Amino acid sequence: MKKKNGRVAVVDGCRTPFMRSGTGFRDAMEWELGRYAVKGLVAKSGIKSEAVDHVIMGTVAADIATTNVAREIALGVGLPKNIPAHTCTIACISANMAVTNGAGMIASGD
Repeated sequence: MKKKNGRVAVVDGCRTPFMRSGTGFRDAMEWELGRYAVKGLVAKSGIKSEAVDHVIMGTVAADIATTNVAREIALGVGLPKNIPAHTCTIACISANMAVTNGAGMIASGD
């Protein structure tokens, strides 16, 4: 919902921990890691799925098998199929860009 003053507040978030490439997460698909983060966020915040308007995820390097990882994550978490989702891929600042995109969408009423 667009606020009259155009200000947006990010209330909560969740991410997977940083790990050296080829170590602890080497056998996990990127959508699986994102699913853990989103499930944790949903559980922690108590948000209902009908309150979710859009899913945005950031990833450093997209896997060709799941180019829109945000969509795969949303479906993997069990969010309704009608919720749109998109993925930001910008090297090391993908998560920041995802938050910026989401804030911009909220501020503009999207």
